[in-house]
Amino acid sequence: MSAIVDLTTVYNGRDQVYLDIAIDYIRKQADSKQDVDITVVAAEGSVAPQAYTNIRPFPAAYDGDARWKYLREVLLETCSPVASSQGGGSAELLVISFREEMSDLVADINRTSERAVSFIDYRSLLFPKTAFTWPEDELPLDEALAILLHALRSEKDGYLRMSALRAALEKMDSRFEKTPTNPLSTSGVIKYLVNSAKERGLVVVYGSDQSNPFVAATSFDSVGFASARSAPPGDRETVAAYANNETVGAERLTMPLREPYSTPNANNRTNRKVSISYIETLRGADLGPYQQVRMKVYDEIEKFANEGTYAAIEVVNRAVEALWGAEEEAFARSDGSHAKRQPWSRIHAFAVRLLAQCPCMLSDGQPIRLTIPNMAKRVDGMIDGWRLLLDSQLLLCLVDGHTVGLENIIDLSGALYNTRRDTTAITELIQYAVSSGICAADLSAGKLVSGA
Repeated sequence: MSAIVDLTTVYNGRDQVYLDIAIDYIRKQADSKQDVDITVVAAEGSVAPQAYTNIRPFPAAYDGDARWKYLREVLLETCSPVASSQGGGSAELLVISFREEMSDLVADINRTSERAVSFIDYRSLLFPKTAFTWPEDELPLDEALAILLHALRSEKDGYLRMSALRAALEKMDSRFEKTPTNPLSTSGVIKYLVNSAKERGLVVVYGSDQSNPFVAATSFDSVGFASARSAPPGDRETVAAYANNETVGAERLTMPLREPYSTPNANNRTNRKVSISYIETLRGADLGPYQQVRMKVYDEIEKFANEGTYAAIEVVNRAVEALWGAEEEAFARSDGSHAKRQPWSRIHAFAVRLLAQCPCMLSDGQPIRLTIPNMAKRVDGMIDGWRLLLDSQLLLCLVDGHTVGLENIIDLSGALYNTRRDTTAITELIQYAVSSGICAADLSAGKLVSGA
């Protein structure tokens, strides 16, 4: 069995990790009696040679175009008549690659070559699909579909991005809250719910970004049927009635639609809405807040800044790259079913934006902002209290857009530091922001205001 493993798009030392995954897959596919011949296209010195691998190295300095050109040459050479006859005539060749354009190239080769070539997207090996069963005992699927429809119809425009559905559903029903022990918080729930709604003609899914499409509720006619008629009538009638509070047979469904569903955590959920509104304000201002990883980004920025060898922009690049790479390795070593991938390009832009606003980096002992004139300056540290200075910009954004007082300290902690129990960090931040003049205390109104 022959295969080509394309590592031309892999950087930052993860080549060996991905190669091991591909080799494991190839050996499982091969018959026990078959010889395995694996051609690996990788940067020089990035992977270790093995008995059944043929490393086809290229200079690590190659840019993207040069790497693609070299990969094409290797693939076409392997599929040439001479190579095909030496490799067993029409024996199948597997090509494992991250490149989407590889699929088209393989299709062209199959039209002109006697050798059968199959393309396998590397992502399917890293993140294999797992079977999912809806937790019916936790929340009946029909009721969940009703909640989904109501969440979509509650939006001004009647649609949401797939990535925004979790928060919207949480607002409607606390059973969707993202907690470790909640069956409805596991990976695949939202996608399964949307697919079920789509199959029943209750929603449409569209948009050019297939990884994060728009989801919109379909229109219903006078008897509560979705315009698409693919689902069983009983299902459509039940779900439509849940969503529209209409009658099914002789009985009227009385599920509340505008008020949250009655649960033991109703008061908690009302408070949590304040945290959500804070997060939405920060997102609208392109200020994160990326509660789960912001502190880790700060840690990495400080680490690379203290090394004293990197330019200002390179400090941020390396900090985000380190965390991004660690996340990809974690996904590569697991099925990825219980992890959340972070939007690292947006996190990078977020860090740059904050460092451009605040003179936190030290260059030759002097504080500088991360601006275009300063981006190439060597950084030799960070000012004292720089993390609080950056986080103060997030607090200032909330103070400008909301009434923020001490009664909101738990909500602030949840929004900025991802914890509603430990308020140490948010207390320290408020004290810093007030003492430094970034914010001020309006004693008559009992709230924080801008210090400007």
